[in-house]
Amino acid sequence: MANALGMHVIAFDPLVPPQEAESAGAIWADLEFLVESADFVSLHAPARADSPPMFDERMIKKMKATSVLINTASAELIDHVALGVALSEKRIGGAALDILPTHPVEPNFPLLGLENVIITPHIGGATVETIRRHSQMITEDLLRFTRGEMPVNFVNPEVWSMRRGTT
Repeated sequence: MANALGMHVIAFDPLVPPQEAESAGAIWADLEFLVESADFVSLHAPARADSPPMFDERMIKKMKATSVLINTASAELIDHVALGVALSEKRIGGAALDILPTHPVEPNFPLLGLENVIITPHIGGATVETIRRHSQMITEDLLRFTRGEMPVNFVNPEVWSMRRGTT
């Protein structure tokens, strides 16, 4: 999508072959080059509980003074204290966060009130189409359930046979 807007896309993913990114029109680079070069850094990675934040003080310092850090993936990817300091000191241009460490957000969260931060309550992807699709999926599964059929989007299907009155 960014290519269609005329942006030059730089990609990094340790699990995706460079050829795959390049065939999608992205320039393949290591993470440090991406962070040092990009105007917008958008995170789309899962966090690992046993790993430190991907964007700690050292990595945030590598960003350009005009860069914007976007996180729609996982709050654990970012050291929010280090990000708050960088944003307060205008060492980076801004941040847009759709996922936070706590829900609801703590009143003392270091990024609240900063003019160069946009925070959404993990609803950045809640487009009209997404809401319609989710509503339709829920409705269809509720109807299946009322007919005694197992829902398609069942989180733990192994318990279906243990429901009351179905021995």
